[in-house]
Amino acid sequence: PREFRKLPPTQLPGHVLQLPEHDKKKLWNCGSYYIKALKDKQNPEALSEMMCHLCWDNYRYSCMMLEIVVTGIDEFDRHDYPPYFLLTRKLLSIDDGLARKRCEFFVPRLLTAVEKNREYQNATRSCVKFIHELVEENESFATTFLKTRTLGMVDTVRRTRGD
Repeated sequence: PREFRKLPPTQLPGHVLQLPEHDKKKLWNCGSYYIKALKDKQNPEALSEMMCHLCWDNYRYSCMMLEIVVTGIDEFDRHDYPPYFLLTRKLLSIDDGLARKRCEFFVPRLLTAVEKNREYQNATRSCVKFIHELVEENESFATTFLKTRTLGMVDTVRRTRGD
């Protein structure tokens, strides 16, 4: 079996400051902060790094972050997608023991959101292009996507490869 790092790559070496329990709870329960920061495009690269650190070997938190991404893709216009796509790439490329599970959680939700918003052609095209890129660059995503095969999206992605 493949061995994974025990600590995220963002973890500082040596003794790490331990947060008080009430601060940990605030950090874990601030989804509205992440939603606003993504929506407002407030330094998405730094935000993604922070979210990936918190999602390392944490399935519950990973699901919460991926749900935020799906909600953003579902509710906003294609011009608002870049921070969500960046975060998705980062979250799905975390090299811990949960990579496959994150994809299994995310892929059906993403496909459902895209299918639900099919009438918005530019948004759908952006999402299909993004899905195609993820299939090309992320093996876990590609495997999960091809297994899922829901709503005819595999064929849709194949048809739009030239975009």
